[in-house]
Amino acid sequence: MVRFKNRYVTIQINPEDESLCNQLVDIKSHHVYQAIRYTIKAVHGDFGLACIQNIIAVKYLNPKTRIAFIRVPFGPHKLLTSVLPLIKKVDKLPVKLSILYVSATISQCFKFVRDYQRRHLEELWSLLPPGEREQVRRIVLNLNIDDKFAHHLNK
Repeated sequence: MVRFKNRYVTIQINPEDESLCNQLVDIKSHHVYQAIRYTIKAVHGDFGLACIQNIIAVKYLNPKTRIAFIRVPFGPHKLLTSVLPLIKKVDKLPVKLSILYVSATISQCFKFVRDYQRRHLEELWSLLPPGEREQVRRIVLNLNIDDKFAHHLNK
């Protein structure tokens, strides 16, 4: 029996309006799914929609970081990655979608996001004055990971 191969596409959903970038945007996984379906139908027609309609899934969406994981079978993942940059609205909110990473496992996606967030923290850290660095360091060290997928980070 042959294994069903999937690809996990890691995306970041950024609002078009720069003033909303630092705010919590209420986006649900079904909104992302609907936007993907609409765009695939517009670009690839009924064939593209039939290839991914019942087998695509938004497996993870963090509204704070605006990062999502989309599971799609190997093969049609090329249709998906071709339309993701073309999505302009998610639930009536003007957005820009960026493809960050494509992986064969969801654990690799979580590791990539961990490293991606770490790089961004280091960039911000270098911009802070020394007095604020100590304060931020104490806050970060006191954070608790209570996410349901936190066990993936320890692998």
